[in-house]
Amino acid sequence: MYNMTHSGLSPLAFPGTAGLAALPRLRRRTRRALLYLAELCGRVDLQRRWLNANDLPLVDIDPRRIARCVTRSGLSRELISEGDWDLSHVAPLCQARLNETAAVEDIFAHDRHFRETAQYAQMHQAVVRYRSGECTDPAQQGAYWCRSEEDIARYFETLSRAYHGIRRHGYKTQQELARQHPDDSHDPDDEMQVLITRDGEVVLGYGGSHRLAIVQLLGLASVPVRVVAFHPRWLDHFRQRKHSLRSCLHHASRAAADISSTAHTRDNRSR
Repeated sequence: MYNMTHSGLSPLAFPGTAGLAALPRLRRRTRRALLYLAELCGRVDLQRRWLNANDLPLVDIDPRRIARCVTRSGLSRELISEGDWDLSHVAPLCQARLNETAAVEDIFAHDRHFRETAQYAQMHQAVVRYRSGECTDPAQQGAYWCRSEEDIARYFETLSRAYHGIRRHGYKTQQELARQHPDDSHDPDDEMQVLITRDGEVVLGYGGSHRLAIVQLLGLASVPVRVVAFHPRWLDHFRQRKHSLRSCLHHASRAAADISSTAHTRDNRSR
C-alpha cells in the first residue's frame, strides 16, 4: 500500500507550524474558488453557502443616521439572516450601549477623567470580581480584554488616541491604520459592522460602539462600514437573475446607505 506519511503528503504530518499557519489561507482560497464557480454556474444556493461579509466591499454610511443596534450576541451570523431579529433584538443605542456612548461624550465633550465615567465603574467592578475569583471572564461583565487597573488605563489611552487621530486625520479603515499606525490597528477585517433590516435601516452590529460615538460626536458625514447581515425581505427589492448574489448584496448595501444619507438631508432641511 502506498505510504502517504513517507511521501510527505500526509494530512496529519505538516512540516512544523508553517504548515498549520497556512491552513487558514488555504481555506480562504478554496472557499473563494468555490464561490467563483458557483457564480459562473448561477447557483445562488451555493453562492449563499460560500459567500461571507468579507467578500463584499466596504460601504460608506452616514453615521449620524445610525440610531439603533442589535442587542443579543447570540444572533445568527449568517450573511442573509432570516427571522424577526430586526423586530425583537434591536434597540436604541442610547439604551443598549449607554455606558460606551456616554463615556465618549463625557471624556471628549465634557473633559471628564475616564475614572468619572460609568463605563470605568463597570470595567473596574468586573476586574475586581475577576481578580477575587468571583468571575472567570471579565469580558462578559464589560471589561473587554482588561484584567487589571493598568489594562483599563491602557484601554482608555487607546480610546483617546483613536478620538484625536480621527479628529486630526479623519476616519481610517483598519488596513489604513495597520500601515500608518500599527499599534492602534486591530484585525484587518475588524471594521465597524452594521446590519440591514427588512426596511433598509442600518443598525450597528456587535462592536464598534466607541468608534460610532466618536464619529457622531465629531459630526463626520461618511465612514466606511462592513455589512455583516441582511434581512432577506430587504433583498427582495434587488433580486435579479442577471446579477450574482454578491452583486445583489452590494446593490442592497448601497441602497440602504443612500436612504440613510437622503433621510439626514431631509431632516436638516426640515429644521
